[in-house]
Amino acid sequence: MMRLLHIVVPLACAYCFGRWVAVEQMAVTLPQITSALSIFIAAVLVRLARGMPTLDWKSVPLEKRKMLTGELVDVSREYAGLLALLMLLLLLTVSIGAISMWFAPENTVWRKGMSALIGMLVSLSVLRFGYVVWRDLDIVSLQKTVIDGMADQELASKNSETATAKIEQMRMAKLSGGEKHPIEVLQDGETRT
Repeated sequence: MMRLLHIVVPLACAYCFGRWVAVEQMAVTLPQITSALSIFIAAVLVRLARGMPTLDWKSVPLEKRKMLTGELVDVSREYAGLLALLMLLLLLTVSIGAISMWFAPENTVWRKGMSALIGMLVSLSVLRFGYVVWRDLDIVSLQKTVIDGMADQELASKNSETATAKIEQMRMAKLSGGEKHPIEVLQDGETRT
């Protein structure tokens, strides 16, 4: 579904831009477009600079560690692809006036094609940006699962050690006064009948 969306929406935007948006009209909005693209590029660069989270990786189970690091590498590749797309779009929008003047001042087909290309790249950039942010949120959720699992495992281990120590203290106390009942230690999943 996502791939279809990444094909259909940019093609629809390309058609709309080619039909109703003139290249000359884009020159009016050029400062706003370049500012927005620069902000998108800066956001991608900040995310790429973040890298791997700092965890005690030795305490993370191997399969979860490999899954998490694989997902982090995949989303970083997607951010790098998005960065290349945004840089191409920025270069194209900045040079649009010169390109249209030098190569096709009278050619309306070329101008419509250029407008359609920009419309397609803008919509593709927005879609890819949204998708990559969504993937990044999935990775944060995966990190939460891994970290919470480690914390639960550590807590269970600590509780088990505390319970074992208390049982040992009760055995050592040799409580008197009444019948002596042996203290039984049940294993995980074992029930007393």
